[in-house]
Amino acid sequence: QMGTLGGWFARATGATRSLLGLSPSHAQIVSALLKLPPEAARVKVESMAVAALTDGRAPPVVVKTSLVKDKSAGCGLFLRCDVAAAAPGALIALYAGIYTPPAPAIAAGADWPFASNVTIPGLSFGDGDRYAIHLQDGGYLDGARHAEEARRVAAKGECAGWATAALANHPPRGVEPNVQAIQVDWEGCRPHALAGNGESVQSIARKLVNPMTRATWYIDGATGVSVGVPCTLPTRGLVFLASCQIEPGEEVYFNYRLDPGNRPDWYADVPEELAWKCVDDAAKQAAAEKEG
Repeated sequence: QMGTLGGWFARATGATRSLLGLSPSHAQIVSALLKLPPEAARVKVESMAVAALTDGRAPPVVVKTSLVKDKSAGCGLFLRCDVAAAAPGALIALYAGIYTPPAPAIAAGADWPFASNVTIPGLSFGDGDRYAIHLQDGGYLDGARHAEEARRVAAKGECAGWATAALANHPPRGVEPNVQAIQVDWEGCRPHALAGNGESVQSIARKLVNPMTRATWYIDGATGVSVGVPCTLPTRGLVFLASCQIEPGEEVYFNYRLDPGNRPDWYADVPEELAWKCVDDAAKQAAAEKEG
């Protein structure tokens, strides 16, 4: 009887989440994938990202022609054939792109009634918006320039490095995504690791992976002044972690989560419950271990 009720509750919970369009948080996902408490999991992800920038290891993926049968797919990411299978939680790639932080809700120094009068310039992405990705805590990355550079390097037969996540394709129909995007706050990485040349990981991230936008950030409604992003604001990025075991030679697929009104013909819907699966499985395992 309890098993029947448990199954019914799980189905009801899943249906409710789907109806409300709820997605698991990055903290929930990474905690489940790494089987660590949320804070320990966050620190672990940061340490993996720092290592990718500083220790000179080759990335586990290569850029090749995608297996997706659509002309818009172009290049894709594949786990290298000469490495072991990537376990859930393994670092796959970094999402390189220009970072635009969320604009403040209230312009600094503005008096009422102008306090909330902040105008955001029209978004202007490279290569349309193909490589724009919004962060869970606000702001977005525009990976167009970095994606083009990764393609150019790979076309010469050279290693495109770790910062190639923007080239991962959306899974075709009948195929599930095998990575999850997790936010990384580069300035908060601790300790402030140094590369071999003595440069800090924060400096490397700002320079090579997630530079801050130089475009107008917002227009202050009280003064009409165009405001740029202060150099003191921290930059953020994303890493791709394996959400299931990825075999050598297998293509990397990432759920684009496009808005329903902005989906091209080739786009295959991915049930949101897939994102919850690792979280639910981890909760079940923890409960079973506690009972045992």
